[in-house]
Amino acid sequence: MACFNTEFGTKIGQLVDAGTTFGECQHKYWRSPLTDLGFSNKEKFVKEISLLSKYDATVCVFTETEKREFFVKGSDLLSKFPVRIKGKQVGISIASDTEKAFISNVKLTVELLDTEYV
Repeated sequence: MACFNTEFGTKIGQLVDAGTTFGECQHKYWRSPLTDLGFSNKEKFVKEISLLSKYDATVCVFTETEKREFFVKGSDLLSKFPVRIKGKQVGISIASDTEKAFISNVKLTVELLDTEYV
């Protein structure tokens, strides 16, 4: 059961896994923190991202200085996108406005760059 203070204040709701509130799809969002992947002194080059998303979603790969967004069409097949961004730290976010969300097998292909700082 859920109680509401806004326009649904006179209604009683039930928490379910439908991804809706009184028939309206809710925005779903997940974001990782930035990570140096265990190599704090190395710059990273994110080559690509691959994932399985059964429903439409937007995926963003970001560093401390750049970001790239990709629209993922829902499918039972793996989706791959070239990212091509650099940074010392890397993160991802996933957003969806569909009723359901199912995302798995997220894989970033990252190359460690040998950069010397003087």
